[in-house]
Amino acid sequence: MTSIGQKTASGFLWMVAQTVSTRVLNLLGQIALAWLLLPEDFGLISLAYTVTAFASVFQQLGLHFVLIQRQAHFRRWGNAGFWMSLTAGLASSVLILVAAPFAVWSYGNPQLWGLLLLLAMGPIIEGFGLVPSAWAQ
Repeated sequence: MTSIGQKTASGFLWMVAQTVSTRVLNLLGQIALAWLLLPEDFGLISLAYTVTAFASVFQQLGLHFVLIQRQAHFRRWGNAGFWMSLTAGLASSVLILVAAPFAVWSYGNPQLWGLLLLLAMGPIIEGFGLVPSAWAQ
C-alpha cells in the first residue's frame, strides 16, 4: 500500500507534467501563428479575444476545483459537474454570439464577425473537457 506522501508526490509530478506540456504546446502554437499570420491578423485576433474574455468569466464557475476537492465522491458529482459545465459553456457561447454584432459595430471591423462565430464554439468544447480534466488531476 502506498503512503499519502507517495500519492502526493505522484500527483504533484502529474500536475507539473500537465502544466509544462500545456505551456510548451501553447508556445509552439504561438510560434506557428507568428510564422503563418500577418500582423493585421494578430490585431483581429486580439480584438476577438477582448470579446471572448468577458464571456469566459461566466464559464469559470469553479466546477473544476469542486470536482477535484470532492474526489472521494467523484461519481456522484461528475454527472452534475458535466451538465453544469456544458450549460455554462453554452451560455458563454451565446454571450459571445450576442456580443458579436456590437463588437463588429464598435470596432468597425466586419471581419471580426466570422472570427467570433468560430471562437463561440470554444466554450462548448471546453465544457466537454472539464470532467475528464478534473478526474485526471
